[in-house]
Amino acid sequence: MFSLNKNEARNLFIDFMNERNNDICFEANEECKMNDVKAADLIKEIGNIATCKDLQYLDKNKRNEILRNLKEKGISIRQIARITGLNRGIVLRA
Repeated sequence: MFSLNKNEARNLFIDFMNERNNDICFEANEECKMNDVKAADLIKEIGNIATCKDLQYLDKNKRNEILRNLKEKGISIRQIARITGLNRGIVLRA
């Protein structure tokens, strides 16, 4: 692909592989998942509620607004469901 001469092709391939570029492939994502304690604190803070389970008893529109906000903050749907006791489908559709 780089040359018909085997040695030249090898050297050109090495040069090609050592070139800097801005390609994004399978680089490690530095984003870390939030642990349950921090997520619970954030749920209580954003929802202005005493316990995470209280989210179940809020008005549907207010609850969904809070759930959307939590998802935007990076808490996963499964984590929200697990901590609040809400059905995963409810969290997903919010």
